[in-house]
Amino acid sequence: MPTAKEYLETLYQQEPQLFSEPLKMSILAETDLQFMEQQIGYRFPKQFVEFLTTYQLPQMTMFITFCGELAEYALHKTFSREKNGYVPVNSEEFVVADLMWNGMNGNCGADYLKNFERYELSEAWLKAGFVDIGSFYMESYLVFYDLVTEKVCFIHNEDIMEASVDWDNITNIRTFMLENSRLLGNNFNDFLRIVCTGEPYDDELIFLGEKPFRN
Repeated sequence: MPTAKEYLETLYQQEPQLFSEPLKMSILAETDLQFMEQQIGYRFPKQFVEFLTTYQLPQMTMFITFCGELAEYALHKTFSREKNGYVPVNSEEFVVADLMWNGMNGNCGADYLKNFERYELSEAWLKAGFVDIGSFYMESYLVFYDLVTEKVCFIHNEDIMEASVDWDNITNIRTFMLENSRLLGNNFNDFLRIVCTGEPYDDELIFLGEKPFRN
């Protein structure tokens, strides 16, 4: 399996326009990671540590490709390169969506934690073990990395806004998130493969090994 370093270097080679400067090495040391874990209250899984300690990343928007049930029933528009925008899905095998990937950068652990705090509920999610790592399809779906299960999941923003959840109760938050989210990856490297390679991905978490679209 490719490493985080290899995935990020692939992204840089294929999509240099996403970066305003060459890849910068992460400055995070073991003490920074320990500080971040103490602040959040969870140990970071190995793949996430590998990612955090490889390169710094700016916030960026790229395009990911879905097929299967998710593409057919949940995403009603696909991004068109020709139109430079979303158009209705017309019985297409693949559906392309924009994904806004949160930046992962800073000069210390405290700076990196700020990358996890985009929303009013970010602190509550973190206390429950969910790291907000981005959003896709015009920010309709929020993407989280679960530090407990080590899986990547997504949930519609309206499901969160309309939820009757005690956001101060960790157990209630985890129950809600697990019951209402869908898997996007079995591990963090699955997520890296989705965003860094452009390979189509279906609702059964299977890569199809093709690259029909790249921005």
